[in-house]
Amino acid sequence: MIFKIILKILLFLLLLILVLGLVICLSSVKISFRYWNEKLEWSVRYFGIQILPRKKKQKPPASEDAPRKKGRKKAEKPEASEPEEPQKPYLLLMDKIWKKMQSTAGKMDKAGNAFYALPDTMRWFVKSVRIHRLKTDFIIGDEDAAVCARNYGMIQTALQAFSSFMNIKKREIAVRCDFTQDTCHYQISTVISIQIGLLILTGLVFVIEYLKNRHKDRKILANHKL
Repeated sequence: MIFKIILKILLFLLLLILVLGLVICLSSVKISFRYWNEKLEWSVRYFGIQILPRKKKQKPPASEDAPRKKGRKKAEKPEASEPEEPQKPYLLLMDKIWKKMQSTAGKMDKAGNAFYALPDTMRWFVKSVRIHRLKTDFIIGDEDAAVCARNYGMIQTALQAFSSFMNIKKREIAVRCDFTQDTCHYQISTVISIQIGLLILTGLVFVIEYLKNRHKDRKILANHKL
């Protein structure tokens, strides 16, 4: 009898964990970003609750009766020690270069495997991201008309490629030229949601592809040694 009750409780807890996991995987994190009129505003919300940036708590004003902090004691001067013999500059430089080469070799190996894992990973990452609104206002400024036109074409091409690559529901993209200015100005406002389940799947795909590429590299190195 007790065993059946414990078994039912365990099954109920397991079912509850599965339901919570399903709800979390189907939920999304909403990110709002706005840079307009030289003012930056951003927020991260989950289930409608703002989690970032955290609101700063206002500190209560210090009362006059509060005890004052004691002044720090003056640090005692250390005793003078005998100066060490300086090492030769070229030896220090060679040592730094050798250590940098050793650390870079390991990083390049890992970075190469991570780079080859990106194509399959990006496909799942794009599926997890949805852009609900994208609004831009670019002002391309340059007194040289040819340079201004070139920059205008580059920005238009980049925005069109980004729009075709990502899933954007509503877009208001404006790019203008101004030959009376020497600098470029930009304003952007967007709302993005990222589905948790697909984001977790993206991370798993990246880890699997990274380990597969790393295993292939080790196998090739082992065959060359033989």
